[in-house]
Amino acid sequence: MSRASMMLEELNIVKEVLEDNKFKKINPAHKEILAGTFNKYVDFEYLEDGGYWFIMYEFDFANFEYYMGMEYEREHILYKINLGCSILVCYSYDSERAGELIELVEGK
Repeated sequence: MSRASMMLEELNIVKEVLEDNKFKKINPAHKEILAGTFNKYVDFEYLEDGGYWFIMYEFDFANFEYYMGMEYEREHILYKINLGCSILVCYSYDSERAGELIELVEGK
């Protein structure tokens, strides 16, 4: 299989996730929880579907990595796509921090 075919296959996975559009938005209560836990909140949308998915503006991604400690989870990134001014990133289920972040905003 060529690299182009493999990339197209991966893009189809991303396309399906985006088309289902089950992403949840951070609400004011989540922002307070994030600010209280990390001394900063970052506005993002999230989804758990075969991994931990996050969509945010590109300028928020550096804060996401720094304040939420996601810079230590880079080896768990399955997909990272920059389109326009937004970033879509998916971390594998091996990413403890991504899982803890979703649990935090979900109140689990």
